[in-house]
Amino acid sequence: MAMPQTPTFTDTEVTVCSEGDFLLLLRAQRPGCGSLDWFREHRQAVMAALDHHGAVFFRGFGTDTRQFQDALDILKPERYDMIDIVTPRSHVRDTLYTSTQAHPAIDIPQHQEMPYRTHPPWYLGFYCEVPSEGDGFTPVHDQRRLGRTIRRLFPAVLDRFIELGVRYVRNFNQYSFKSWQTCWETTSRAEVEARLRKDDTEFEWVDDDWLRTFQRRPAVLRDPVSKAEILFPSFGIFHLTFIKHIAEKMGLTPPPSEAEQALGCQFGNGSPIPEDFIAWIHQEVVRTKVSIPWQPGDFFLMSNLIAGHGRTPYSNLKRTLHASFRGRIDLGALEVARVPGGHEVARELGRPANELA
Repeated sequence: MAMPQTPTFTDTEVTVCSEGDFLLLLRAQRPGCGSLDWFREHRQAVMAALDHHGAVFFRGFGTDTRQFQDALDILKPERYDMIDIVTPRSHVRDTLYTSTQAHPAIDIPQHQEMPYRTHPPWYLGFYCEVPSEGDGFTPVHDQRRLGRTIRRLFPAVLDRFIELGVRYVRNFNQYSFKSWQTCWETTSRAEVEARLRKDDTEFEWVDDDWLRTFQRRPAVLRDPVSKAEILFPSFGIFHLTFIKHIAEKMGLTPPPSEAEQALGCQFGNGSPIPEDFIAWIHQEVVRTKVSIPWQPGDFFLMSNLIAGHGRTPYSNLKRTLHASFRGRIDLGALEVARVPGGHEVARELGRPANELA
């Protein structure tokens, strides 16, 4: 796959920080780079960089949290409501939330944000107010590169995901990280049920306060720019290994059975995903992920389609990161689908498979 040309920005030094021109570091060369006028002038260039490269890290732009949010409003005005997120967060104002408030000792695996929704956020923004020196990184990896490797090494598994999709099973019970009331910011069962139906989610009440949901989603998407296959499920999050890791770090009792664990995923027909494949995915994203240590005032924009991200443990308990999400990915529109005869089509393109080569 041909790599996109490294973009240029006024009064800004651009550094490629990863193999394949995936992660760009933009360093402001003068104070005015943090102005809203700069973002208006460079809106198309920044969005093109996100869609062609995947992740753009900004340093020295002199922004605070309000300017960060205003800059996002310029770059991508379509705001995303942070309801139904797996890990704990606090609302700051408008569409600005804290980044995950999971226990600082927890190593959050590489993942896509909210892959269980029919329309996950397309763009993610993170702002650093207080870093944790030497740790607390937000590593990223290139999903296009991962997809190419899977197609070469595990073609049958990838085809099975194309055929069956993925099924997420979530339990909101005594072993979950968030209650259903906190997750959907309501105490009304009727309101939660209405939201689940709207998001094409099956559910059952195991008891009066135990909600279990089932979300079958497309697993393999086609990046509309590079045409790369992207395996979208977040296996590292939706796995017993992560559940046990959280229980260990927080001194909690792990769930006694798979049926009670907070997060799990399967092939779309309910059959298990091979454990050796999940283990390989974890090793591969750890091997290829890239981190830039946070400094105060840094902010990080990424495409949730192209860039997987995680969080490493941190030691400074005052570490403060904020997050705001923008745009929506239509999983059904980007789904790579298997059609009779074994040919694949990318539904979002509406074009024959032989034109996608």
